[in-house]
Amino acid sequence: MSKVTTLTAEQWAWVRSERDRIISEARANGPADRERVERGVVECYALLGHKAPRVIWLDGPHAVVGVVGAAQLGGQLGDQLGGQLGGQLGGQLGGQLGDQLGDQLWDQLGDQLWDQLRGQLRGQLRGQLGGQLGGQLGDQLWGQLGGQLGGQLGGQLGGQLGDQLWDQLGDQLWDQLGGQLDFDAWWTNWAHHWLTVDRLVPAPVQDDLRHRVLSWIDMHSAGLVAPFKKVCFLSEKHTALTVDAQGRLHSSSESPAWEWADGTRIYAHHGRPVDRWVLNPTVEQIAAEPNIEVRRCAIERMGWAEYIAAAGWRPIASDRFGDLFEVADDPGQQVVLVTNGTPERDGTVRRYGLLCVGHNTPLEAVAASYGVPPAAYAAIERRT
Repeated sequence: MSKVTTLTAEQWAWVRSERDRIISEARANGPADRERVERGVVECYALLGHKAPRVIWLDGPHAVVGVVGAAQLGGQLGDQLGGQLGGQLGGQLGGQLGDQLGDQLWDQLGDQLWDQLRGQLRGQLRGQLGGQLGGQLGDQLWGQLGGQLGGQLGGQLGGQLGDQLWDQLGDQLWDQLGGQLDFDAWWTNWAHHWLTVDRLVPAPVQDDLRHRVLSWIDMHSAGLVAPFKKVCFLSEKHTALTVDAQGRLHSSSESPAWEWADGTRIYAHHGRPVDRWVLNPTVEQIAAEPNIEVRRCAIERMGWAEYIAAAGWRPIASDRFGDLFEVADDPGQQVVLVTNGTPERDGTVRRYGLLCVGHNTPLEAVAASYGVPPAAYAAIERRT
């Protein structure tokens, strides 16, 4: 069988349009297409040899975690979790379901079964399609499609939501509940990638395999999933989501970058999750923040010029490598304000401050941060 080694300009344009369509669909606000999602649930359960579960929709990720946690953990710990994440919803809904469907309601499908289905589908797609791509085309397609989908959706969205839920649950509860939460709504890049490749090769996959993969995508087209043998909890889609020019979660004002109807909120500054105060900080809050990256985000929200004036930094010297300041109320402490030599994708240039001590010029301070003499650093004309 001949291999596809190149694509036409029209085919590359179509690949990029598919990538953009998938990203746009994932970012779109709710409500979810519930009929599509529930059809995918029924078909995926059937692939595992299970009857169709009862499908219960909840308003967001916290509500899903609250219900599952309150019902499974029980007692004071379950009530506490339900109160923290789902209000009274967790205990009330969990109790109703337990009364109606019995103790077996909470029998788990098992991570292994779910992982096996995912792995089986992915392996069959790769096995049937990967060998039809020759030269560097496979890597090029992954870079343009699967890799970018994984970064824009899995890394930026699924990863940050998982981190926030983990932060709120803590290690112990996350160990007990995290494995029951399916984040594949943001990690279906492999499925979209291979189904796109399927349209480009001479021998596409059989209809049955394509249908199974589409069922997996349909099931995960809404949000967080918590599958059990007799019931499947589904999170509605978000009500708001904003990103910057690079596709990173970003709060454009003091509003959350990502929000659901159940009160789940994620605040972010150019892809970095932050607490709400960072969006409109005071000098005192910035000074008290121990994390240098969070501090940088807060200063960027305020504006470097405004922060320097408000904080009372005294200018020492300036040159083409940056601006050196003495920090007020901290004798001997200095900050060199530098500019990133590589602009962001949207053309903006990031500035940030480096703590230093005992320098007379920005060149000295920047060179010291690299552990090289000032003359050597200046000679290579390297920008930080």
